[in-house]
Formats: sequence, structure tokens, C-alpha cells
Amino acid sequence: MYIVNHTLSQLKEYGLSLKSVYNIITENYSSEVFSEHLENNKTVKTTYKELFEKVDLVANIIHSNYKDSSSRIIGIYLENSPQWVACFWGILKAGFIPLLLNTRQDITANEYVIENTNPVFVFSENPEIPRSISVQEFLNKSYENLSSPKWEDRIIMVTSGSTATPKIICHNGHSICSQIELTGYVVKVNPTIKHDHRLNVRILAFLPFYHVFGLVSTMLWFTFFGRTLIFLPDYNPSTIQEVCRNQNVSHFFATPLVWDKVVKNLLREVESQGKTEIFNKMINFSNKLQTILPHIGVSVIRNTVFKKVRKQALGTNLHFLISGGGFISPETLRVLNGLGYSIYNGYGLTECGILSVNLSRKAKDRLTTNCGPLFSNVNYRINGNNQLEIAKDNSYIGTYKDGKFIEFTEEFINTNDIVELDDKGRIRIIGRSDDVIVTTGGENLSPEAIEEKLDTGDFETATVLYGKINNKEQLILALSVNGNGSALYLANALDKLYKSIEKLPLLERPTAVIRIIDEIPFNLKDVDRKELKNRINSNSIFYEVCNISATENIAHYEDEKYIEIINTVKNIFAKVTNTPVENITDTVDFVNIGGDSLGYFELIAEIKEQTGREIDTEGDILLTPMSFANYIYENKESK
Repeated sequence: MYIVNHTLSQLKEYGLSLKSVYNIITENYSSEVFSEHLENNKTVKTTYKELFEKVDLVANIIHSNYKDSSSRIIGIYLENSPQWVACFWGILKAGFIPLLLNTRQDITANEYVIENTNPVFVFSENPEIPRSISVQEFLNKSYENLSSPKWEDRIIMVTSGSTATPKIICHNGHSICSQIELTGYVVKVNPTIKHDHRLNVRILAFLPFYHVFGLVSTMLWFTFFGRTLIFLPDYNPSTIQEVCRNQNVSHFFATPLVWDKVVKNLLREVESQGKTEIFNKMINFSNKLQTILPHIGVSVIRNTVFKKVRKQALGTNLHFLISGGGFISPETLRVLNGLGYSIYNGYGLTECGILSVNLSRKAKDRLTTNCGPLFSNVNYRINGNNQLEIAKDNSYIGTYKDGKFIEFTEEFINTNDIVELDDKGRIRIIGRSDDVIVTTGGENLSPEAIEEKLDTGDFETATVLYGKINNKEQLILALSVNGNGSALYLANALDKLYKSIEKLPLLERPTAVIRIIDEIPFNLKDVDRKELKNRINSNSIFYEVCNISATENIAHYEDEKYIEIINTVKNIFAKVTNTPVENITDTVDFVNIGGDSLGYFELIAEIKEQTGREIDTEGDILLTPMSFANYIYENKESK
């Protein structure tokens, strides 16, 4: 605790500003490893001293070349890297405001942000970004040493939601540093975040630093205490898994979407080995043990019971995970905690930063979807619509709109999140107000609450929304599934899903289940529900309607006649798209293997000729061998 207490006492003494944070880091650390990243399959280490030298270089060049600029804003459009951190601190030290641009948003959205903030230039390796200058081009500029830096104490960020007009907000150093101050409380409540008595922390720099979750909980929290950031060469799941294992990552913070995918892939592997029943029994036993004996139990699980599984999954050193930015599946919490990858559910938003984390060391407490009590320094209230409101002192200082800065003057900011508080003050997010579904009958439904009750573990994503299918407004469940599966696998997955739907109250039951064939729209947190609804309603996304009755008799997927039909269809798919037949799976879709509108009519004609079955082109669109085979099998009487 000495390092934590000493460093926080320095912050209190120096004052809550970004300059104070940086000066404390420079005073306390030098030879310690700031970061590691891979280059040509070799680990490259950067010390804190080397980071400080790069920061000084960036600040000197900015001051020498841009000190007289009318604008005091400089943008960063870069992926997480040591360069990103050096640019961030260098901009502040030179007296400019960093504009943290979202590399996941499209160019048009970033153009809007740049137009409304008027940065001097933007650090970017993408020449399509307005006013961009590559880091190397920038570093080649001449400069003079900056003798007396005039620090800036503001940061500009962009909300993560995907909208035509992103919200551009400004934080000051006080609001950012107040979150760093919370570290003392976090360590006191749950000392395991320190990893060991030497604070041998190696955190994966996964969350983008342009987002408040990544900036505060990863970059600022851990560099403030001189810990090591592990940067990724890319974001492929296999790369993440390999880096976690081989570089001894101890901490990994991400959004629910990431954790849900990790668990779904793991459960598929367990199922393929025929070990689902014993695996679930061991996971449940593990969570009980970690609840009864939270200190000893997790050690036993990590080092004996699930040591082999952990070694193959995300490594044996990883032990502290945080999920934030959206709703996380209870099944994901059950599995990860059971494996000894202690995962803690958190809550925050761009406008206010990180507001709470469920820090309980008892597994049973972490298996709920509550986010723990709001931090003690957060002033809040819950309005008459059960929406959480956060006081001005805990939020941003203003926004940029139409090229002008507008100060935030309201007493509270409405988060638009509908919440519940239990008797221990722990907060549970019910859903976003703007995501609440209002049916034609006037009922209010929470899509997240419905999703929580569904058995969707076999699907990549499962999103509930209210949209239009066949010109009828209705409750829709939109699924995405890996196109490499078999018809029997998908049928079984749908069968389990439909059984869980039947257990729902009538008002909550989706009346249309569709499989998205096209690319799913995402924001940073999860599937972009609004954008997906817009694409479905405007027929600008490919999808198949899943036929509920088709899964009532799973046996037909093993019927020789059905297998003959689907193999015939797969051969036709291969012929029409000029694709090797071995690449045609039961669930591959026609569009993604190069099919077009003319080819589709050729496909239908060829299927009719070879099977003798008429395909109704006025009905639901069929795009996979499985959907064609289902249609043909269920309409045997067709001529």
C-alpha cells in the first residue's frame, strides 16, 4: 500500500490537475518499464525515462512551430501505442488541448468533430483525416527547447455512440484527477487489484485511450503508479489470446461484448469435446468455493482445478478483469469468475467518467449484474423516471457545437440510464431510456432485460429491438452466427433459443427472429441497436427470417433425405458462385461468397431444376444452403 498511499498523498499536495499527474509520474519513475509491444515477433520495451524524452520532444516541436496559432487544440487520431501517450502528454505540456478522436468512427463523423473544434493539426497515419500529419513527419520538424512549459488542463472527447452528430465534450483536470483519487478506495476494498505486494501489474492496453474507460482506468490509473502497459499489434482474438498468455498480462479491462465472445468461444470448445456437463458442474463448484473462502478459494481454482484451462485460454497470470460500457451476460460472469478470471462489473459514461465498480471478493456477489455502489465522491439523484442523474461537479465542463464552446451550467446531468438500487446501495442498470421499446399498445419494454432471459449462448450476437418485418411493426430478435456451422448445430441452437422464448411473458416474446447475413453495426460498447433497427426498417441489410416451426423436429436434420437435399444445394451454391464446394458450409450465405442479384435468380432456377421444387420468390429471402434445404424439405409436396 505504500506506493499507492505515497503517490495519492503527492496528488493531494500538488493539486488535482493533469500537470500534477504528469509531474508525479516523472518524479517517481525512470528505469521502470512503461510499455511492451511486439515488433517482428520480438518484445520491445520502453522505460518511463524514454517516454518522458519523447514527451519533451513532442512538446518542444509543438511550441516551436505552433505557439502563435489562434487555435489551442491538437487532435490525436491514433491506435493505442507509446506514441499515443507521448503525443497526449506532449500536447498538454506545450499548452494545447488534446482532442481525442475515435478511430472506430467513420471519416464523416470525425470530419464533423474536426470542423467543430478547429484543431491546429491532427496526429494521424490516415491521410483521409482532415489536417492530418503523421507522427514521423511531425518529429522531423525543427525545434527549440521549451524552457518554461505552460500546461493546459483540459481534454476534449467524443461520445462513443454512433450518431450523425457526435457529442463533443470537454473535461478539465479536476474531474479526471478525482477519478484517480479513487484508487485508494479501490485498493482498500479489494487489494487483489495490486496483484502482489510488489504491484507487479501488467495491464493489456486494449480499451482505446480516446474513450474515458480506456483513458482513466487503463492509461492514467496504471501509469500514475508506474505500472506496465502491454500494447497489441492488432485486435484479432487469436492475437489477444496469445499476448495475454505469452506476455503475462495480469489485468484486462474491456466492454461486455469482448467478454461475451470469449465465453461463447470457450463454451463451444467445451461442447465440441463433450465435456459441457462436467465443465458446468466444476464452474458452479468453483463459484461456491470462492464465495465461502474468497481468499483461499480463488487460489485453489487458479492453481489446481482450472490451471490447464486457464493456460490454454488467457494465461495463468491474468486475474483481474473489469467489464464496463454496457450490459454483460450473467452466463459470462458465471464462467469467467468460475475459471478464476475474477471479473468485476463497472459503470460509467463519457460525460462523467467511471462512477462505480462491483469490487466484492465473493464470487456470488460478482455473478449478479449490479455494478456496485456509486463511488463515495459521486453526488447523484434518481428522478421520477428512475433515470440516474449525476451532479455537475462529477461531470464534464462543457461541449463544442457549431464551432463554439458551450459551458455546462445545469445542476445535474441526466445519464438517460434507467437504474435500480438494492438495499446495499448497489446500482443495477436496467437499460437506456432511448433504448426502451414502446410498443403499439403503449407498453414499455427493456431490450436488455429481455436479452438477459434468452438462451443465446450459441450465437455471436443477439439483439432485441422493435422494428418492421414484412411491413409489420413487431418485437424482433436479430441474431448473428458464425457461417461455418452445420445445419444441425444451428437448428439445435435455435431450438434452445425458442424454448427460452416460450418462458417469457407474452409481451416480451419476440414475434420475429431473424439471422443477420450482413455486417452488424457496432459502437464501442455493443451492437448499435438504433442503427441496426434503421437498416432493417429500410431494407438496407441482408437477413433471413428464422422459421420457428422448422426446429420443432430436430431429427429431420439427420434424415438422409434432408442431407441429400442440403448437399445438392451446396453443390449448386459452389457452381453459381464459382467457389470450391469444400468451402460451402450449411450456413454460409450467398452474398458473402460473391453472389449477386443475377446469380441469385440463376441459383433459384438451378435448385428448381435439380430438386423439382418451386421456390417462392415472393416470400422470405433464402440465402443459405440450410434455409433452402429447410424450405424444400418442409414443402415436399411441391412440384
